Amino acid sequence: MVKDIRSVLLGKKFRLINTEDNIIKTLQSLLKKELGEDIPLSSISHKNKIIYIKDNSVIRSEIFLKKGIIIEAFNNSYRGFKIKDIR
Repeated sequence: MVKDIRSVLLGKKFRLINTEDNIIKTLQSLLKKELGEDIPLSSISHKNKIIYIKDNSVIRSEIFLKKGIIIEAFNNSYRGFKIKDIR
């Protein structure tokens, strides 16, 4: 019985980690498609359905100009997680 509980808990943890990786990778590919710039995975993070991007100011300005398009495209392409804002 203990073995079953461990496998269930480890399975849930693996799915959560995998989901966070998928969110960041999906957003990175979407930003590359929209902006034509490759943003490193280390500069993208999320918390409380808000995406934070730490990159140079030119890239952040382009993201701000196309923020509505990027949010709508991400919410349509990725099910199970909706973003509210990009900062």
